[in-house]
Amino acid sequence: MSTWSRQERFQAILSGERADRPIVSGWRHFIDKEQNADDLAGTTIAFTRQYDWDWVKINPRATYLAEAWGNEYDFGHYQTVFPRQLTTVVPAAARLWQLEAKKATQSPPLLEQLEAVAKIRRGLPDTPLIQTVFSPLTVLLFIVGRSAYVYPTVFGIEQPVTLESLFQEHRAAVHHALHAIALTMADYVQELKRAGSDGLFYAVTGTAHPGCSMSRHSTNFRDLMTVLYWTLPATEKMCSIPVGLMHIPSGSTTIRWTGSAGIRRLKETRVWKLL
Repeated sequence: MSTWSRQERFQAILSGERADRPIVSGWRHFIDKEQNADDLAGTTIAFTRQYDWDWVKINPRATYLAEAWGNEYDFGHYQTVFPRQLTTVVPAAARLWQLEAKKATQSPPLLEQLEAVAKIRRGLPDTPLIQTVFSPLTVLLFIVGRSAYVYPTVFGIEQPVTLESLFQEHRAAVHHALHAIALTMADYVQELKRAGSDGLFYAVTGTAHPGCSMSRHSTNFRDLMTVLYWTLPATEKMCSIPVGLMHIPSGSTTIRWTGSAGIRRLKETRVWKLL
C-alpha cells in the first residue's frame, strides 16, 4: 500500500520527478451550481469525493473575472457554459481608459471565489487545489463583449468591440486596460494563496482568434510584446504561487518565456508549469 500523500504525488510529478503512480483528475461546469460560493464549493467537494480525484481544478463560472469590472449576465439562460451577456461595461474601445485596478477583497465576484476556495480547502484539506484564472488579454476580450471562441458572437451581444478597434485605433487604451487588469490579477493571486489554493490553472481562452495573431496585423506582434510587459506584475506574482498549469487553446500563438519567471513545457499535452 502506497505511503504517498496526494500533495507529495502532485508536487513530485509537476516537478518532473517520479512518483508511485500517475495523478488523475477531471472537471466540468455545473452551471446550476456556480452562482455562489456555497454551491460551487459543495458541488466541487462532492464531485471530488465521488471520483476520488488526486487533485482539483476548481471550475468557476466562465464570466467571473469580467464581472469584476461591471459586466452583467443572465444566469437563467446559458449557451454552452456562457450565460447570456446583458451589458458590457466597455461598449466602445475608447472607454477602456475608464478601467481601474481592483482589490480582490473589495470586489464581490472575486471575493465570492476566494470564499469558495476557502470552503473547498476546508472540505478537502489534503487535496491539491488549482483555481482557474484567465490571462489579462482574455479578460479584456470578455469585458468588451468578444466571444471566447473564433466564430460565434458572444451570447447576448450582437455587435462586440472589433479587434481592429482594439489593436489599431485604440492601442494606448488597450495597454492601459491590460495594466489595470494585470494589477488586479496580481492582487487576486496573492489572496488565492491565502485562501488555500495550491496553484493556478491559467487559461488564455479567446486569444487563438486569427485577429490576435502576428500575421493578421503588422502591429499585433508589438502589441503582444506590450501585453507581456503590462502583465509582468501579475505574471511575477503568479509565479510565486507554488504550482501553475497553463491551458493554451489549439491555434494560439505561444511565447517561450525563459528566465526566473520562465515557462517549461511538460510533454505534448499543452499543460505547462510556471517555474
